[in-house]
Amino acid sequence: MREAKVPAAARNDADSKRLWEVSEQLTGVSYPKSR
Repeated sequence: MREAKVPAAARNDADSKRLWEVSEQLTGVSYPKSR
């Protein structure tokens, strides 16, 4: 096996934050924010 390569677009902090927020809204499930 070898290390998986993750495209730069998949590491975008703003996009991942937005995806997380939308997922919480759609599912009604949220988790405590990390400090």
